[in-house]
Amino acid sequence: MKQSDTKYKKVFEPSPMAEATRERLQEELLNPLTRAGLSKAEAEALLTIWIPELLKPGLRLVYVLPRAEYDRLLPIRFTPQPEELQRVGLVVQEIAP
Repeated sequence: MKQSDTKYKKVFEPSPMAEATRERLQEELLNPLTRAGLSKAEAEALLTIWIPELLKPGLRLVYVLPRAEYDRLLPIRFTPQPEELQRVGLVVQEIAP
């Protein structure tokens, strides 16, 4: 499948020799999360939780789930309806130990 055939956008492409650091992960993931709708404070809080897991040995695929796909996979209903609902799904998939 060519990249143009997919509905997902590449967030960043690290060099093969790039070492994952807390600062690098924060820098690389903050913008995609805020573009997806989180405030900077919300994105930083989410990364505070996930970065320790991402720094463990292994290879992981990390991406922001498009809102329509998130709503399809995990529908949510509120009563009463909120004026605004912002949902952002961060997907972390282990590829290799």
